[in-house]
Amino acid sequence: MLARGLLWRRAVPTGTFERMYVKLRVAAIRALLPLRWKLSPKRIPVALREFADTEADSGWQFLRALHFVDDPKHQAMLFETLLEETEHAYLFDELSDRLSEHHVARVPAARESLVEDGRSMGEFLAYVYAGELDISKEFSAYAKASPNKEVQEVFERVQCDEADHHNDLWSTLLSTLA
Repeated sequence: MLARGLLWRRAVPTGTFERMYVKLRVAAIRALLPLRWKLSPKRIPVALREFADTEADSGWQFLRALHFVDDPKHQAMLFETLLEETEHAYLFDELSDRLSEHHVARVPAARESLVEDGRSMGEFLAYVYAGELDISKEFSAYAKASPNKEVQEVFERVQCDEADHHNDLWSTLLSTLA
């Protein structure tokens, strides 16, 4: 969902080009989102539903990853992240429903697991570690750009959690790669 802001569909930024891409996305969100949502307020609940779907998929990915982690401390951290991603999905869903004149239909998406076995955990955790920081920056941009106070508050709350996820994942990533 990179074009739509989805965490699991984007490449992990590793170099100068990728970091610049994230900066350009943040700048575009801040510059264009207020106008887009002002001209098309019906787009806001649809976008929020897409964010809900993304966060729900993130929770599902963490649930899958739990099966391949042996350390109880790291399992607990991944489970806490799973719960927070699920809460984020709920927050975006609830706000979408409140702001919509009509129910925004879900479009079922086929899920693709990023973790198939224990050997892919290092790659998964590196991907998520980088992605959580990127999405935190993007959510901050959405919060600042949104003309709606409720939307700002939800993005600010979720942004803080995503930044925490980034920090929390470091020790799990290191222990997996060791």
